[in-house]
Amino acid sequence: MSLLHGITGSGKTLVYCHVAQKVIERGQSVLVMTPEIALTGATLAYFRGFFGDLVTVIHSAMTERERLESWRGIRQGKYRVVIGPRSALFAPLVRRGWS
Repeated sequence: MSLLHGITGSGKTLVYCHVAQKVIERGQSVLVMTPEIALTGATLAYFRGFFGDLVTVIHSAMTERERLESWRGIRQGKYRVVIGPRSALFAPLVRRGWS
């Protein structure tokens, strides 16, 4: 788990992307939590720019179908980075290599 504190525009998100890359290289998944649903869009865009199609989002404002598609992709290992608020804690992240 990592927590980074700094002012807006100081490069925290880029640092998180590099930490996430190391986690993915170990065969694990990454959960990026946002304080609220409204902030998931900007975070999703940034991480998709860095990781491409390995990123998905989970939150309560999604349709049932959207959530199911994300959930399935996470379980199958298609998505290695999950972004969302508190409810994203329940996403079925890949935990290979955990000791």
